Amino acid sequence: MEILEEFLELAAYNAPSGQETEIRRCLRQKLLDLGFTVWEDDAFPETGSGNLYGRLEGFGDPLLFAAHMDTVTPCENKNILVEESGLIHTDGTTILGGDDLTGVVELLAALRRLRESGKPHRTIEVVFTASEEFFVQGAERLEYDTLTSKRAYILDTDGPIGRAVLAAPTGIRIVANIRGKAAHAALKPEDGINALVIAADAISSMRLGRLDGETTANIGIIRGGDSGNIVPETCFVEGETRSLRHESALRQRDHMEACFHTAAEKHGGACHVESTLVYNAWAISETSPLCRSFARACREEGLDPFFDRACGGSDASMMSGHGIECLVVATGMHEIHSVREYTTLEEMEIMANVVYRLLIS
Repeated sequence: MEILEEFLELAAYNAPSGQETEIRRCLRQKLLDLGFTVWEDDAFPETGSGNLYGRLEGFGDPLLFAAHMDTVTPCENKNILVEESGLIHTDGTTILGGDDLTGVVELLAALRRLRESGKPHRTIEVVFTASEEFFVQGAERLEYDTLTSKRAYILDTDGPIGRAVLAAPTGIRIVANIRGKAAHAALKPEDGINALVIAADAISSMRLGRLDGETTANIGIIRGGDSGNIVPETCFVEGETRSLRHESALRQRDHMEACFHTAAEKHGGACHVESTLVYNAWAISETSPLCRSFARACREEGLDPFFDRACGGSDASMMSGHGIECLVVATGMHEIHSVREYTTLEEMEIMANVVYRLLIS
């Protein structure tokens, strides 16, 4: 199957996080047709969705390849356009789904080429994860005891082919529910405790933005109040912090929590703060076997490989915590998480060749 044909086939599925059942069924059959032993898990029983696994026996230590099945929204009723130049995009009303279907089809194309070549290859494990876009929950719920690989290529990042991510941050979500006291804003404002003032005081005392070369923090949502003539009793605030150094993220989390509590006490209100560790920082060395093999495969395709650090999470954020060394590689997706998303046929074909070289290395 041509890579463009397969991309369009898979992109036709409506597969937001938690609704991967149909595309998983399709990918399951594709792996079976390629000679893989295939199994699934029940990671999300509430929706009937889960992760898909495959294994193809070969020689030497096994190597894992991963990509995710889900997409962000809006993803229903895509109208996909293919230009003569090979540029692939939608009409601008939906996302394309190149994140991460580019990685999926590149891996499938490389596996077909491998089967057709008849060349010997290492033992290959494949994981297509669910709900990656929802705080990488699919990778969090993987049945790791069924996998034997200690190294993995994660086909899932943007940028030009040849780019690879060898470090990513700890991410922490911070939610504060602030309580003051309602009162009439004109008749008895002195009887009230303004929850929005507490929130403003807390936020104004926080270190936010780019804190250093490895750490960021942000407040992104503030909701509170019901009417302009009522002192607001409640306020909801949501933010985050990320850092390539796990300890730095924890320190910033503690600082943000302390700001909320201090402001609440100062104004006579109350505050409940809940922090959630979304993913852990991870990193590998540029001299690791994964990086060396990737660089060699890229050069054999006439590419200039380069290594980078990312600011977001991926399946590698969870897999690394389970003892799997990961390298996240670019697949030719661009303007991701927007209706301007696009990819190109040339990039997918080149990356499929890179993946094939990794399969036989």
